[in-house]
Amino acid sequence: MTFVHVIPIAAIGVLFGDRIVPIVYGGGMAPAGPIARALFGVTPLLFLTAGVAVGMLAIGKPWAGIHLSVLTAAINLGLDYLLIPRFGIAGAIAAVLMTALVSAFLFLRFYRTDLGAGLVPWRYLGRCILASAPLLVLLPVRSSLDSMAALAAFAPAAGLLVLIGMRVSGVVGQQERTLLRASGFTMARRLADLLGSRS
Repeated sequence: MTFVHVIPIAAIGVLFGDRIVPIVYGGGMAPAGPIARALFGVTPLLFLTAGVAVGMLAIGKPWAGIHLSVLTAAINLGLDYLLIPRFGIAGAIAAVLMTALVSAFLFLRFYRTDLGAGLVPWRYLGRCILASAPLLVLLPVRSSLDSMAALAAFAPAAGLLVLIGMRVSGVVGQQERTLLRASGFTMARRLADLLGSRS
């Protein structure tokens, strides 16, 4: 269920990160806004490769990924060496994005034999993305997101839209809702009720 919250948070960051950063950290940090958007965009890939690594640990091969991890680190350092001196911050961002893409490809390509064809639940990830789609409704007010008051109004609206998306997409199934209700936390039970029927 990691991607249930990772993808919506990443979507908010990609769509609105450049507006949120100067509100939270001050106008002097505005140049970091586009960087934040790019990094939010790559975040789901990092969780994807982390999930693969956990899968290898679960089947008793904790060191199986060391070679790919070393290779990924070498690729990252190489890209930094090539891109940062020439392009500065833009080069650093490009290096991070390219390394994340290459890392995800390598992990999925070489661990498929051990973890099977169902290594990535693509349909589930698609539903997580679908659950984030209602956030697009807020795009017309992007330019108005320029103060703490606006952010205070934006946050619950975004949360409500994501909850609606989760319920419509069915991204949280009956088993997950049962676990939420059994957790003993009132808020968890209420969330389970919001995301589906009580049956």
